[in-house]
Amino acid sequence: MPGTTPIYTALQQYAGKDFLRLHMPGHIGKGIKQQELCRLAALDLTEIPGLDDLHLPTGVIKESQELLARAFGAAKSYFLVNGATSGVHALFLALNKEGEKVLLPRNAHRSFYGGLVLSGAVPVYLPVQVETDLGVALSVTAEDVNSLLISNPDVNNVFISSPSYYGTGCDIAAIAAITSSYNKLLLVDEAHGAHFAFSPLYPKTALESGADAVVNGLHKTLPVFNQGACLHLSARLAGDLRIAKTLSLLTTTSPSYPILASIEL
Repeated sequence: MPGTTPIYTALQQYAGKDFLRLHMPGHIGKGIKQQELCRLAALDLTEIPGLDDLHLPTGVIKESQELLARAFGAAKSYFLVNGATSGVHALFLALNKEGEKVLLPRNAHRSFYGGLVLSGAVPVYLPVQVETDLGVALSVTAEDVNSLLISNPDVNNVFISSPSYYGTGCDIAAIAAITSSYNKLLLVDEAHGAHFAFSPLYPKTALESGADAVVNGLHKTLPVFNQGACLHLSARLAGDLRIAKTLSLLTTTSPSYPILASIEL
């Protein structure tokens, strides 16, 4: 239900009961002397009854992720507590086999290169427009995507970054139309564009523009703790179990509940 906070409410309820905590973390909610950190420690819990399990959500985390998907217009969304990097890595690993080609821009985040190393995928580089006076990387064009897909018909998927670190964006709708015509997946690192979903004054989101999977680094532009991010899937990929399994493979088994609560809030 919109406006509800399943995770945060469950954390508050548990903290309010003043249990003797015979579970991790070792500070047991009050073992940190610094006042500011001690208040946070009260909500720094682990997977105990009522708080669900990020790797197999059936309760408050499942409910909260459904609210996340609704807020961003996704068919399915996942919380990321290892930053947007883990979402990028997961998409590389889940959707590419060793030796398969991926179209990616020259100004990609370092997580793209980590994804290449982990998956064994082979890069085909997209040129990036540059503002000549400042030397600032701008965006990749739909025309260049089309040209490289023609010359590299064995490319497995297209993975672009938009917006860039300089705030410049690609014409994702045009690129999505091209990738769709070639039956290729369009994956977007929209780490710096999480706010796009919440005002008509911003560009349309990558998901709304036709992307198949989108990674948002929520902590970059929204009031979310560091490392808080999410992965959104379109209907085309929502049921792909490879993605869920790969996320579980890459994600810590001790997720931070304060980060989860900050995303939810």
